[in-house]
Amino acid sequence: MKNGGLALGLATILMMKNRLEQNEPTKPIEINRDLDNNLQERNLQHRNLLRRRKEKLRKKPPVKKIYPKKEESTQNRTSGKLFNSSNIINQSVPPESKPKKKSKSTTLDELNVAYFEEWPMPFEYAKQIGAYEEAVGMKVNWKAFGTGTAMSAAMASGDIHISVSQGVPPFIVAASTGQDIQIVDVAVSYPDNDNCVVASGLEIDASNASELAGKKVAVPLGTAAHFGFLKQMAHFGVSVDSMQVVDMAPPEGSAALAQGSIDMFCGWGGSLRRALEHGNILLTGAEKTALGILVWDVTSVPAGFADENAEVLQKFLGVTAAANAMWNSGGFHSLMIPHIAKDAGMDEAATAETMSTFVFPSVSNQLSNNWLKKKGNGQASLKGIADVFVNAGNIPSARGSYANAINTDGLEGLADQ
Repeated sequence: MKNGGLALGLATILMMKNRLEQNEPTKPIEINRDLDNNLQERNLQHRNLLRRRKEKLRKKPPVKKIYPKKEESTQNRTSGKLFNSSNIINQSVPPESKPKKKSKSTTLDELNVAYFEEWPMPFEYAKQIGAYEEAVGMKVNWKAFGTGTAMSAAMASGDIHISVSQGVPPFIVAASTGQDIQIVDVAVSYPDNDNCVVASGLEIDASNASELAGKKVAVPLGTAAHFGFLKQMAHFGVSVDSMQVVDMAPPEGSAALAQGSIDMFCGWGGSLRRALEHGNILLTGAEKTALGILVWDVTSVPAGFADENAEVLQKFLGVTAAANAMWNSGGFHSLMIPHIAKDAGMDEAATAETMSTFVFPSVSNQLSNNWLKKKGNGQASLKGIADVFVNAGNIPSARGSYANAINTDGLEGLADQ
């Protein structure tokens, strides 16, 4: 990937940061000066690029559609990002269930973006300093949601153009039941927040995982954790048919492991942390990711929006990628955390602790076989989870392939600049 791919987004964030410094001279900010100087160099390199783009746009203005806006309905705000999808089919809003809206062929003048509160990510730093508005050249309306299914519904109705950090399970349900939405980037990976734990008394780890045959395991069937369990057992050559699989929600599963009534727990979040007090994992988060056992959120959009507003979408993704690069560098945490914490509605300590378990893949990594490359791990993950949902009765059928549910045009544009 060329370094210039992120320059526009990086330069925009740098410019907004400098404005803040000028407005708040009594609050100097400690930053990584080497990276800061590099950003300024990239800013200079891309001024001519921006000028040429503007000249092209003046010669031939793009024809775009605007999605009609509706009043936002009150969303059910629930805690936690992962969820049991046993009733998700009833919450999804496939497009065939509502009349399709006709969009007007005109220039987009405002951007409506969905995100989660109490889910801290680097993009919120850029959001707080106004970098997105500066990059896309229009007002950005940020709307907080409580569930990924609500995001799908809002995209189906045209109320939302971009959903940041939508969970993969609700995305799959929407994409499998007729909604034409697409993944445009990997928002965050958090493989250490979803795993299986073997009771410590069994003394079973990766070296002797074959001894799990015949053991009793609690799994929340029809969830991403269920898919991860199947993939782990396949990796270790353990036949699931040889095990006693009990459908159990994570809180009950962790309690059962503590009581000694099951041999292995699979789940996420606080339940996983409690389970780890009584057992051990077989694979680390990094090892799972390398095997294609992904635990991730995505940035998703209606396919029509991606087609008709490609330049706007690429600029938006560029700012997100720049914020991720700043975070990943390690030199900007003290600058970014206060802004991120404020936006997420969390204290700074909790923000730092939560983000320490998150991974924000680079653009080049996202375009690799690890994630969104054609026939890569991301596509296989979507299909695998969808098949689990079908077998569990959560959705009536899965797509034969989810290749068309991934659109990397924006990321490729960033990489090619």
